[in-house]
Amino acid sequence: MVVKFCSRLSEQIERTWREWEMKSSFSPFLYFDYMKSIYRQIRFFVWRYNAVIATVENENGEILMIAPLKRNVCTRAYKMLGDVRGCGEADFLFAPEASYEVRKKCVSLFMEKLGEKIMFRRIFANSCLTKILSELGYISSVRETPCVKICYGDDVEAHVKGLSSSVRQNIRTAYNRMKRDSMAYELKVYIGTNIMDNQVGRDIMNIYIRRQKLKYSKHKNLMHLPLDFVIRMKYRRILHDSVSLRNDGNSFHSVLYLNGKAVSFMSGFVDKQAHRVVVPRLAIDSDYGFYSPGYVMILETMKRLIEETSIRVIDLSRGDEKYKLDLGGTPYATHMYTCNA
Repeated sequence: MVVKFCSRLSEQIERTWREWEMKSSFSPFLYFDYMKSIYRQIRFFVWRYNAVIATVENENGEILMIAPLKRNVCTRAYKMLGDVRGCGEADFLFAPEASYEVRKKCVSLFMEKLGEKIMFRRIFANSCLTKILSELGYISSVRETPCVKICYGDDVEAHVKGLSSSVRQNIRTAYNRMKRDSMAYELKVYIGTNIMDNQVGRDIMNIYIRRQKLKYSKHKNLMHLPLDFVIRMKYRRILHDSVSLRNDGNSFHSVLYLNGKAVSFMSGFVDKQAHRVVVPRLAIDSDYGFYSPGYVMILETMKRLIEETSIRVIDLSRGDEKYKLDLGGTPYATHMYTCNA
């Protein structure tokens, strides 16, 4: 076996990566198109890091492992390429037919060749990578980041009945308030080739940018400054998840409208098995919080997905916010640890 490090996504790497996607149950966060957008962002817009793709090949030149990485140009330390805001999971990729022992050998050779510190974050708790690195003696401690996914069957009403009485009351209250105030609601869902029109895209981005400013800015009046143009360009054209959500063929968008105004949305990606959607972006217009648009949107989305698709898992990814658990979410975790090669 031989370990190689390259700065470009070669045709062989792309071809192998896409073949593995079809044969394995990778998270959509690990699909080639999604990772390519991160690679592009790192390569062209982030000066602190260089994107690096490490591979392990057998004696026939066939790739057995792909490690998407980035290297700090100052400290020379490595991180996972997917260790960026908006990405819910990062990992090494292995040939589907590779045995555990082959995978372990690949990781061992990689660590010996690396020669630098590497931080692993956003690693799924059940990933074989963590087990292998632990067996090889590279891991001394692991920190966990909570995540939540909502699993449901073919009957939304049955799912709602399983929620707490207080949550069920909150849901009834939300619908009653909309009815009382003559707030007609409409849900628009776009999956893959069902491309949303430009106006819906603008509606989503307006909610998201406003949420980001209110959440992260010390200056709440940024919306009124010329800097707003720069921020909008960043979120629309530069950030990897904006590019992927706009261009990838497995993108997913669900938008709730009240009397014709977009008040909440969630965007993500559907897996190859069409069973799960991962959601890195979800936001509501706080001006309409009285109507609990987050609750309504998720429940109405579940109904639509049951009626029209085989998707039965809405993975709300990083964070264990109360609303996720209120709606029947199941906690899981991703791991973080540092290894010195």
